[in-house]
Amino acid sequence: MTHLPWYPDNIDNSLAWIFGIVFMLVVMGIISFWPASRGHWSAVLLAAPSVVLGGLLIWNIVAPIRPDSPMPDLWFLFPAPLAVGLASILFWMAARHSRREAQESSDEEPS
Repeated sequence: MTHLPWYPDNIDNSLAWIFGIVFMLVVMGIISFWPASRGHWSAVLLAAPSVVLGGLLIWNIVAPIRPDSPMPDLWFLFPAPLAVGLASILFWMAARHSRREAQESSDEEPS
């Protein structure tokens, strides 16, 4: 196999950065549940980086550049940002739907 000049042979030093980014994405996804419970639009803005970058992390697992590349021991944490972000967005959608139904039912009641 040929050596790719841009691919590091030793990733031990960068594992802290990788898992730090995964941790921060999960934290942002968890924080987005608070505005999502109110149906506020900021929940989507907080969850979007978790969904997008979580999807990219999963893509790095599914389609590795080098099949013999070393995987970190905690690679199963990579889907966590995507799962938390999608759950928050689905929760936001449900809150918006129930809020809209509540407003429509209150508008239909006679005074």
